Amino acid sequence: MRLTQALASTAALAFAVLSTSAALAEPPQPLPNGSACDAAGSCQSGFCADQVCCDTACDTGCNVCSKAKGGATDGTCSALTCMVSDSECQTAASCDEASRSCTFTAVADGTDCSGGQCRSGACVPKTIALNGVGGGGDGGSGGGTSKDTGGCSVSAAPASSGGVALGLAGITLIGAALMRRRRA
Repeated sequence: MRLTQALASTAALAFAVLSTSAALAEPPQPLPNGSACDAAGSCQSGFCADQVCCDTACDTGCNVCSKAKGGATDGTCSALTCMVSDSECQTAASCDEASRSCTFTAVADGTDCSGGQCRSGACVPKTIALNGVGGGGDGGSGGGTSKDTGGCSVSAAPASSGGVALGLAGITLIGAALMRRRRA
């Protein structure tokens, strides 16, 4: 009788161990759309795009599958939503299909804006825009223009190829002299 009880106890213990091992060995359940993922096999849909489980492969053109990438919702492939620029000197963004990202385009330099004129996508005061700062602007060469702005004057000296080199050499010498002075 004792042998029968011992065998029954051993069988029960073995069954309990096997049942626990089987429960632990079950593969994880696939993730629903919108869940964070790093491989398509972890998703119910079989698609992992933009680091979330997605309803489709979502890998063409300007389609994205996550809010972080500019999509409408996490897990649903949708067209990239490009934001409107906060600068009046830039056009609304459009999607670049190659990079799957939004790009803004600067309006033409010289276009009037609330603070002056547009230059390289930024609104700058007209006095700066008119004085040739930044290479002369649309109507000039940048050489030697000057404009009186009511007591203040802004001018741009003519550029020369040697002037830049001399300026850089001068800055280097001044920097070296300051470094020696600090060490002494």
